[in-house]
Amino acid sequence: MSGFMQKACRRLAEEIPRCQQFCHPTSHAALELATRSAYVGIHRQKLHDAFGGMLESEAYDECVMVYVLLAWLPESLNALLETFRQHVTRRGLAILAGLGDDGMKQHREYVLQLGALHATSMTVSRDVFDNDPLFLAAVDKALGHVVNLHDPLAQASASAATAMGGSDLTTTASTSATATASTAAALASSLKSGPSSRVSGAEILAKFCDVLLKKSPKSAHTGVDDVEAQLRTVVGLFKYVESKDLFQKCYARALSRRLIFDQSVSEDAEISMVSKLCTECGTEYTAKFQRMFTDLAISRDLTSAFGALDDAAVAQLVAQRPPAAAARGPRDPADATNPPTRLASTMPASASASASASPSLSRRDFRVLVLTSGSWPLGSAGDASDAGAGGSAALRLPPALGRTLTAFTAFYDARYTGRKLMWKHHLGRGEVRTGG
Repeated sequence: MSGFMQKACRRLAEEIPRCQQFCHPTSHAALELATRSAYVGIHRQKLHDAFGGMLESEAYDECVMVYVLLAWLPESLNALLETFRQHVTRRGLAILAGLGDDGMKQHREYVLQLGALHATSMTVSRDVFDNDPLFLAAVDKALGHVVNLHDPLAQASASAATAMGGSDLTTTASTSATATASTAAALASSLKSGPSSRVSGAEILAKFCDVLLKKSPKSAHTGVDDVEAQLRTVVGLFKYVESKDLFQKCYARALSRRLIFDQSVSEDAEISMVSKLCTECGTEYTAKFQRMFTDLAISRDLTSAFGALDDAAVAQLVAQRPPAAAARGPRDPADATNPPTRLASTMPASASASASASPSLSRRDFRVLVLTSGSWPLGSAGDASDAGAGGSAALRLPPALGRTLTAFTAFYDARYTGRKLMWKHHLGRGEVRTGG
């Protein structure tokens, strides 16, 4: 087959220039069609049947010749497209099958292996099929099927499309294409019936991001460039996810915990990922993520300003604070677009005091996060407020810490109008040091 294709390509390369040189331009198309039909048309079914094996064996030089010889025939091109799509789909399903029943535990292999398949398939489309948009679309369709295999939303959409009998590719039947389709269907059926069907690609991608961006012993040995490359791989797969709302929910929950508990490998890496999501889905999709980083910056400024106050100024703020309402002060520019009573605040994210120190907690050892209630997935405003970790019993604060929280509340109320702090004690953490 390889020898025949080489000879056919060589003869076409000789005949078509002769046609253009010696024949009238009005005859070029008809003569080229006749030449291709004579050399290739009668053998196209054999080329169709051999194409799948060429892809499997990665004989890409031969795939190039098949594409050059058959792309001029619409029905032949559709057959090549379908074979290529099924080839990519089958490889993707084989990756899922090899990961076992628990995709969440294999999140790293899921992302890296499917990411490698995506990169390889795009390279083949570019180098072998001349960057043909139809082959690029075939890759997208194949990987979309694989990534959304366990996604209830995608399954519902696929069922609806099947019921309507729709199809976007008209294919020419061939032995290799039929065998490929049967293998892919068997793999998909076995995967859907397994326990892993409960975990969607959106959840696995969000889990991978959480592990990648969270501080750990392994993260200390991961370079910035490596993290960035893996984030690009995630986004390359994310664009196929149909349940983007589910990814958003899972990612927001994990991001909030990384930021609140200071577990991120770096804020730059976090911002880079949010920026990539923004490019893919728009600013509305990432608005809450971006607000989280804004809250962190404002909280740092508030903590610094509060720590710089002297005791007399703090005492005056506390004395001036009405018992039932906050003193009114200058409005934050953000108030123009946010409703009042919108803030929730954690307990000190890092507070330390020596047992031998004065009974008042040093404001310089106190750090607070003031969070926009609608942007952080922390539950409703009243959940666990002034309660223990279980949320069922009132939390009795140590007197020193209680006085510091009262002082910060007075300081905050004096700065902003129409806002209410709800302390989320279950999200706080502290450090107690004893001497001796």
